[in-house]
Order: sequence, then structure tokens, then C-alpha cells
Amino acid sequence: MRHCFAVILCLLTAQVSAYTIDFEEFAPGETAGPVTPLVSGEYEIRADYQCDTPPVNCGAQVTAGNTFSVFGDQYFFDIYAEFDISRSDGGVFAVHSMDLLLDTGVGRLTGTTAGGASITGTLADLGQGDWLNLVSFGYYSSNPGGTPIPAIIEVDNIILEAVPIPASVWLFGSALAGLGWLRRRQTV
Repeated sequence: MRHCFAVILCLLTAQVSAYTIDFEEFAPGETAGPVTPLVSGEYEIRADYQCDTPPVNCGAQVTAGNTFSVFGDQYFFDIYAEFDISRSDGGVFAVHSMDLLLDTGVGRLTGTTAGGASITGTLADLGQGDWLNLVSFGYYSSNPGGTPIPAIIEVDNIILEAVPIPASVWLFGSALAGLGWLRRRQTV
């Protein structure tokens, strides 16, 4: 029984470390799309963009400087470029920060919380509030149609952290186990 409580105590005090997606694990030119993600650790990065027909310059790829760039270039309609990050297992994670190196459009951070709410914000909002309880995170950039400026996003050093099961759940579980053990001990 002492071993059980020792394991529970270790789980309660276990620290989860931050994970940085710095795109250095990918070869320059590696691409991502809405269906085919880049996979970094337990995170999937998908990209979407609008292209001229036929596509000329648009796409999403790892640059020679190991950053991630998404380029949308359709000039006659609204132009957009975006990327989205989620955990492979669908789990909850926190977003602490990211380096936005380039945004040629009107950009905004987006997220979906574990409770299903949609949120938007700025880089200054990361690392606090709802940004610590997400199932999806992304950046969206757009320009109005007819503008000769494409929508381009370039990011690096996205710092994420898997959200562990809350300590209150472990405490509740250990209390139930203790009550079960006491009940069993009384009936024996």
C-alpha cells in the first residue's frame, strides 16, 4: 500500500516540461497542407492557403533558415495563409509564446479551448488564461481581394506544453482508493 501512495505522490509532483517547435528537425523545403501535417513530437502542424489557378508561388514549407512559412497569393479574391497546431492524441496543451517573423496581411491568433470555445488574441496574450487550455492553436493572416500583396506568415520557436491531468483528479482518485481500502479492511 505504501508503494501505491508513493506512486500517487510522484504523479502529483511530476513536472511537465515545455516543448519548442523550432523547425530544425525538418529539412528545408518540407511541406505541410490541410491533410498532410508536419509532425514534431506529439504535435501536428497543418497549413492552408489560397492560390492562383494554376498555383504559382503559394504553399507552406520549412525555409532554408529553419522557420515555417505559409504563402497565399490569390489576388482576385480574399487572400489568406494560415497554420494550425494540435496534439496527435487530441489532448489539451498550453501555448506560451512564438516568434512571428513575418506577416504581410492582417493577422490574428486563434484557438479552440478544451471546453469548445473559440478565442482570438495577440502575441502578448500567450502564456496566460485560455491560451493554457487549448486543443487547437493557429495563426491566420489575410489581405482583401484585388491587392497585389500576398498573405505570408513566417514563424519559429513555438513553445507549447502538454497539460497534465489536474492534481485534483489524482487527489480525488487516491481518496476513493483509500476509502475502498478502508471498507475492504472493515469487512475482512
